[in-house]
Amino acid sequence: MLNAKLAYLLSTCHKFSDSFFSAMIKRHKNVATMHNFVLFVDLYEPDSSNEFMVKNVYFKFAGNNDSVIAEALQLNNNKILSPNEMNHIYNNLVNLNLKLSPKNLVAVYTIASLIKLYEGRGFNYIFVPVVINYGRNANLMHQTALILNYEGYDLYYEPYGKYEKFYKSYKKCMCELFTIFNNVKCITYHDNIPVETGIQNIIMEKNNAQVYAFNIKFNNLINKLKIKFPDKNFEFPEDMQDKTYKIVDVLYKLDRMNTNGELHSTNQEYEELLNQTLQLYCMYNSKTCVSITLVELDRFFFGNPIPYREFNVLEPNYVLMGKLYLLFNKLKKSDKTLYSFNNIINSTDICKSLFPKYSSI
Repeated sequence: MLNAKLAYLLSTCHKFSDSFFSAMIKRHKNVATMHNFVLFVDLYEPDSSNEFMVKNVYFKFAGNNDSVIAEALQLNNNKILSPNEMNHIYNNLVNLNLKLSPKNLVAVYTIASLIKLYEGRGFNYIFVPVVINYGRNANLMHQTALILNYEGYDLYYEPYGKYEKFYKSYKKCMCELFTIFNNVKCITYHDNIPVETGIQNIIMEKNNAQVYAFNIKFNNLINKLKIKFPDKNFEFPEDMQDKTYKIVDVLYKLDRMNTNGELHSTNQEYEELLNQTLQLYCMYNSKTCVSITLVELDRFFFGNPIPYREFNVLEPNYVLMGKLYLLFNKLKKSDKTLYSFNNIINSTDICKSLFPKYSSI
């Protein structure tokens, strides 16, 4: 169950995913980045439009974006960018009807500084993790990425390969946003291949096709949970687009019960139920954007993209989990990380063990 525990930790413990991205990038001598820097983009849905627009842009550095960190980043930006260069970027934002606060402007100036700093220094790519929020729910976020300086144009990546949500596209607005830095053309990762779909969409379609078998196993699990925890609510809404999504809801609830001191059974009983939940999560979970981004872009930076036909199997989750575990094994890990994975039952407590001052969710 280590594969599933790792994938779930990546999606919920953002400090851990930041460190995993940093460790992955360090494998590539041709890729520059600012470690622990993540760009966040808030989207919104204009009335009478089938496309998203960008509402706001901000950053987090090591899970934080307080004023002290913003000031430190901007001091560095001032050493690299001229006032004219920053004014040019600001005007490009205004042309997109984006008026960012001084603190949020630091996010785009930092990326511009990366571009200028590493230009002509032997790097093929500049990598920036990008997390988007669709605007309907503050917790509904999606891991994507920006790959700069790719043969005269920039690549925007998202693991579904569809660049849409709620039947609305965000391809245009995101690529328009990324032209503010150097006026270089932006295209999507999947248009560059070119393919019409990505790994996450392939996995979701395969899982949806097995929803009957999933529901039998899921209902059996829920019956066990109701017996062990009769005071807890294990009813979850259906998602008509992602038909196995409710296994994520169950794992979220069960994983945190141990942390919150809500258990009324032995640790052995809890661990058995958690492992059964993790097994279903491993088999049928389609919300794997962080895991896919790590695995796919690691191979891309090595110049050896993953053939999508590898996921054209009955249970593609196992293919992804295997690749994720192989990548995890290749990364340098502290003794504390290994101890936490081997000795702590649930992912929420692993996160708290690794990052005591950090709130995972």
